[in-house]
Amino acid sequence: MLKHQEMGIRHEAIYLLIIQCSGAGATRRVLVDAMEDDDGGLRCEAAFFFLEHEPEIASQALDTLIEQLVNPREGSYLPWDIIPKIREKAPKSIGRLVSSLIEPLSRSEVPQQRMNTIFTLSVIGLPEAKPAVPALLKAGASSDRSIATRAAEALAKIDPASAETLMPSLLEWIRPGEDIPVRLTAMATLGELGLVAKAAVPALLKAADEEELRVSAAAIAALSRIDPARAAALKRSIRDEN
Repeated sequence: MLKHQEMGIRHEAIYLLIIQCSGAGATRRVLVDAMEDDDGGLRCEAAFFFLEHEPEIASQALDTLIEQLVNPREGSYLPWDIIPKIREKAPKSIGRLVSSLIEPLSRSEVPQQRMNTIFTLSVIGLPEAKPAVPALLKAGASSDRSIATRAAEALAKIDPASAETLMPSLLEWIRPGEDIPVRLTAMATLGELGLVAKAAVPALLKAADEEELRVSAAAIAALSRIDPARAAALKRSIRDEN
């Protein structure tokens, strides 16, 4: 069943092997093979098993999970599924995970891999992801605005003081004319920074009046965390159709 064409059946099969047949001699061999499978879900489940039960294979299992986080295969779980599982089964592995993620963030030439790495570090958060701050600051200066804004967003969750140093760039990224995803991420980051992003209020008020609903909604959401009183007045004005 692990070779079945339907992904759901493959995933159910490995789940049952782990839960019902973990003591069977054949299961271990199958799980070792599963860590090399093209199905990301099989790879993750096998890696979780070894991370918890077999210390001698735990390093290989963690490498498998790191690969899935940076360069996910079809069927792979998302960071918010993988990170809690690692915390549960091998909490001491988080430090090595962060150290391993810094390299693809700094050196990878594939933008999506860098984005995946940044997002994973954001999910890990404080305090474990603190060693990645220098690499995230460097990514925040990238000429690729998508990567730069995502790095700033991660920094706002991991090290707000470092994210504050990117305020001039954040103010630039929320201006009309930037790509909408870049503007939305920058606004979310300003909201995450809260009161220290007070300088962004005039620009956010203008953005809140734009016809593009994604932009206006993001601006109001950011204002709600930076200047709650101003945001509340703005919401009343919208409610009263003013």
